[in-house]
Amino acid sequence: MNSLAEFNDLRERAFQKMDAARKSGQVDEIIRYARIVQDIDAAVHNGQATLARVSALLSSEDRSDEVPQEVQGANREGEGLSRKARGRLRREEYVHRLGSRGVHLRKLKNRGYHSSSGKVVGIGYASEVLPNKWWMGLPDEHYDILILLCETASTEILDFILPPEFVQKVWPRFTVSGKQREWHIERHGDVYELEPKKGFGSIGGYLSRLEALQ
Repeated sequence: MNSLAEFNDLRERAFQKMDAARKSGQVDEIIRYARIVQDIDAAVHNGQATLARVSALLSSEDRSDEVPQEVQGANREGEGLSRKARGRLRREEYVHRLGSRGVHLRKLKNRGYHSSSGKVVGIGYASEVLPNKWWMGLPDEHYDILILLCETASTEILDFILPPEFVQKVWPRFTVSGKQREWHIERHGDVYELEPKKGFGSIGGYLSRLEALQ
């Protein structure tokens, strides 16, 4: 079996276990297998980017300082990165975009930031591992505001900005996993629900609502 086939086999097995966990309502197991799938995808992307780069370097037809177009594109889209590095990249890009709109966040440790008004802001990120579902988490610390970045399969970034009064209600009810609190978002048509089984309701009204950050 070649490496790509092995990766595909592992990915299929992880999806099967994730589906079984979903049917039995094991949220922690769903999150664990979702992370495994993301790690597998990152490994595949890393391998493809490396092959393209080495091929270009060895080809006598290419200049030694030339970077293959597919690698450039992969870097722009965040492909070829680990799940953790991709999340860091997306957060940095998002904070930069906020700055261009007059909203400035100062970096703290981990995934926390200070707003100009002194509020502590946590930024969670997740890609769409399963269609219409995103799993994410943050260190179990104090946050006044939460920004949930959901990257769709088409690489669109959705930013749900949860204000303090909402965060105070939901944060204590998020799943505790080690030193983190974790949760998930589901899309049903045009409705985005936070932890549907816990009844937190739709968060679509918080999409790109910058008021809480000002």
